[in-house]
Amino acid sequence: MMLTFAFRKGAKDSEEAELATTLRVAVAADAAAEYDQMLFEEFMKQYPDIKIETVSFPAPVYSANLEALMSGQQPVDVIFIKEISQLGNLADEGVLKP
Repeated sequence: MMLTFAFRKGAKDSEEAELATTLRVAVAADAAAEYDQMLFEEFMKQYPDIKIETVSFPAPVYSANLEALMSGQQPVDVIFIKEISQLGNLADEGVLKP
């Protein structure tokens, strides 16, 4: 599994830094979900001013929902991808910042 940070287009970086206290993270509801949650809890202990909100999808449909989610009205800030081609697809759609 690869951890990829995906930043939404739109607001200026300084605006996002001032307003961003919650990171929305897309995760697959699979065998690693418990481990992911432990990572998020440890992250929030180290950075108490940042909260993590998970957006979970069943593993079999995660990839398909990820592209729709990133293109929608409320994209997530952080994604986990299983195939590197997903990252290219999201970049081609213009939903990631360079």
